[in-house]
Formats: sequence, structure tokens, C-alpha cells
Amino acid sequence: MMKTSSGVTKRSASRSERSKREMRFGSHCVYFVDTQRKRRQKKSQRLWKAVCRHTCLLDNDDDLLSSFQHASPRSIWLSFDSSAFSSLANHISVFQSEHRLLVFSEVAEATRHVLNVYFRHVLAAKEAISYLDAKELAEVLVAPNRADLFIGGTVDMKDEAVVLYRGTIDPLVVPLAWFVGQSSSSPKADPQKFQVSDFGQTVKLGEFEAASDAILYEFDSDFRRRRKKELLKEDKSLGASIRRLRLQKNLRRDDFPGISAKTIARIERNEIGAPQAHTLAAIASRLDVKESDLGSY
Repeated sequence: MMKTSSGVTKRSASRSERSKREMRFGSHCVYFVDTQRKRRQKKSQRLWKAVCRHTCLLDNDDDLLSSFQHASPRSIWLSFDSSAFSSLANHISVFQSEHRLLVFSEVAEATRHVLNVYFRHVLAAKEAISYLDAKELAEVLVAPNRADLFIGGTVDMKDEAVVLYRGTIDPLVVPLAWFVGQSSSSPKADPQKFQVSDFGQTVKLGEFEAASDAILYEFDSDFRRRRKKELLKEDKSLGASIRRLRLQKNLRRDDFPGISAKTIARIERNEIGAPQAHTLAAIASRLDVKESDLGSY
């Protein structure tokens, strides 16, 4: 290891920079493993330039082994070549991991079996999968909402399914029939022209486009529950305000004397357009706020 003019070894400087990036990105840190220095090769430079500002570079086996065992759960790992991870098999026999791996080259079947021991999902770039371009891919992989964006996918005509890969490298299978059904009153979906675009926010099948939010809302129950909560927070209606205030006060719907739980539920869902004055007064009293403030929460 050579010393710099400041007396710090290059490897130590590299670890210092890596630590800074891990702290900066936290659980969204993306690790780029390049122990063979392939980023210096001309054909790899474009991709490297796109992702280098957003990743923690690991260019030696010591840093790889250390980071791999201490990285946040569900971390994303990138590499030009799967051989960069050969040291894992030489030093770690069994490892329960939620890490995800994206390799920008083909991965041999035998090698994939080894990598599956260390990674929850392994995705290789040359598997008939259409990806975002390098710049957009880099942005999505480090985005706080990367789980809600897609980096690529493929169409399985035999099983009539579209496999989409999220920014977390997790796969999502969507029936091709859903896209065809959605395109009945718009440009017809063409499975032969599949593409992910707009920084992972849009899935295209020819001229037909589907928003990632719409797809996830339909096929991911966790996203659907999260989105409904977000919409409730954004809802400025009287009913939504009363609901937020009730939950803030840790009250149940049957905690309002003289008002049935069913009536409270209907008011919260805005099914009663104009609740009676005495009802609103009773609700405000139980929530310990002014009646005029009920709609401001």
C-alpha cells in the first residue's frame, strides 16, 4: 500500500470515503464491487461514470468482505462481473442475507447457485431483460422510493406474463392480460416492444403506457395499503380531518357518547355531506377542540 503526501495509505483513504458514503446514503447505500478494476476499461467507463457518484466503491477483497457482513439489510450490490464476488465463497460458507445483486454481464448457471447463497435476488444484465439507460438506472437505484420504481423487465410470451424488476432488484409478475385490458380504450399494448422509461415511472408496450404507481397499486398489497394511508393524510375533507384527530387522540369510533360508531364511520368517509350541528358539536367536545377547528387537522 502506497502512502499519499498526507501520510494516509490509499486503501485507508478509500475506506474513509466509503464510510462517508455509507453514512450519506444510509439504508439506501449501493455498493459497487470492482476488485478487478474493470471500471478503467473503455467499454465500462460510461456505466461507471453514471453510477460512481451514487455508490460506495469496493475495489479490494478486504473491503468487500467487511462491507458485506456489516451492510444494512436489503442493500443493493452492483458489479461488472460476478467473479468479483469469488472471495465470498472462500471466506463465508453460510450467510443469511437479504442483499440484492445486479451484475452487468452474463452469469454462469453454476456461479448463480453460489451467488444465491449470499443474495436474496440475483439479476444479470444480459438475460433478455430490457433496462433503463445507465444514467436513469443509477438515479433509480439510490432513490429513497426505489421500491416504487422499475429498472427493467421482460415479457414471457409463453406464460403470458410481464416480469418487472424494481429499484430494489425485487421482481414483480404482472399478467400480460392486465396490460391488454388496460389498453382497450387507448393505444394497443404491443408485448414485442417492451420498455421501462421515465426514470422507472413508466412501463411501455409499444404505444401503450402504464404508470408504475398504477401497476403497483393493482399488484402489490403493501404498496396499496401505504398509498391509501398517504391519500388519507393528503385528504383535506372534514371527514378525513376528524379521522386523523380521532386517531391522534387514540379514540375508537364507539367512544363518542350519543353517536353510533356507524355514524362516525360514515362522517369520516364523507358519506354524510353536511352532518347536523349538534353532531359536530358532540364530536368536537369529545375530541377537545373547537367545532370551527374540526376541519383543520
